[in-house]
Amino acid sequence: MSRQVACVHALVWVLLYIGTIGADVESTFYKCCQEGNMWAASASSCDSLAKKALASVVSEEHRTSCEITMDICCRATMRERFCDAGKAAARSNK
Repeated sequence: MSRQVACVHALVWVLLYIGTIGADVESTFYKCCQEGNMWAASASSCDSLAKKALASVVSEEHRTSCEITMDICCRATMRERFCDAGKAAARSNK
């Protein structure tokens, strides 16, 4: 599953969860997903996901949902990264 698809899936579930579908909310959660993707690209785990930066990006009412979205997107990106590494290792017989 690509990062974009994972991002969209995360957004849909979060938006359904909070019961709000609006352009501003969707944009906010897209940013949250992108933050999760960027964390996964530079970290070895999503367990210590940096959430302190959220204060300036997300309103208090959306913070928990944003953290969940970040985690979902981070784990999806991490899974894709490890899967690609496994495929590459298998192709090179290592």
